[in-house]
Amino acid sequence: MQKQWVPLSTTHKWKLCFIMEIAMRKAITNQPIIEETKYDNTIALQPDIENIKEEIAGLFKAGKYEFFEDGMESRFSKGLISAIEKYDVLAIEIISNLILSEKVSPEVASEALRWIGKIEHNATYENRLYLLEQSLKCSSARVRDGAGLGISNQKSAVASISKR
Repeated sequence: MQKQWVPLSTTHKWKLCFIMEIAMRKAITNQPIIEETKYDNTIALQPDIENIKEEIAGLFKAGKYEFFEDGMESRFSKGLISAIEKYDVLAIEIISNLILSEKVSPEVASEALRWIGKIEHNATYENRLYLLEQSLKCSSARVRDGAGLGISNQKSAVASISKR
C-alpha cells in the first residue's frame, strides 16, 4: 500500500509552526518552554502551560496600570492579541478563567473583552464568543459592558445569540 500525502489544514499548519517556534525559542534561550511527554514509545511536545498562564496573568496585572482609551491600541491590547495569535485556544481558556472567576481588575477585563470581540482569529471564534456570552453574567457592570461591546463587534455573534 502506497502512502498518500494529505495537505495540512490551516489549524495543523499553525500547530506545526507553534511547535517549531517553541523548539527554536528553547534552543536560543535554553529555557524550559516545552516539556516532553512519552506515550507508548512516542514523544509529544506540549507547551509549558504554567509559563503561558504566568505570561497572560502578568499581562493582565500590568494592564492594571495602563490608561485605556476607546478604540486606541495599548500595550495591553497588543500583548493580548499577540498571546491569542500565539497560543490560540489555550490563551482564550486562560483568559476565560481569569475573567470569569473575577481574578482580574474589571477595567482590564472590560478592555480585554472589547479587543477579544474585535480581533479576526477564526481558530478561536467559538471560544471567544462563548467567553463574551459568559461574561455578560459577571457581577461587574464594567465587565458586562465590555462583553456587550465585544459581542457587538462580532460579525455573526448577534444572530448566533438570538437563536439560542
